[in-house]
Amino acid sequence: MKPYTIKIGSPKLKAVKTDHVPGASKGVSKYDKLITKNANRSGKKSLRQRVKNDLNETVFRF
Repeated sequence: MKPYTIKIGSPKLKAVKTDHVPGASKGVSKYDKLITKNANRSGKKSLRQRVKNDLNETVFRF
């Protein structure tokens, strides 16, 4: 089985985090967390699907 890579987070948001604006970093990190969570979820779904497909291919190829 091939190893799968899942890219998470966006570089734009990380750049905003470093700016010293009061109250901004907290909101951005919350938003970043949400995006990461969704990315993880969709990544897991596609990963599960791909693993299933791989298993089906290996099992039913006689």
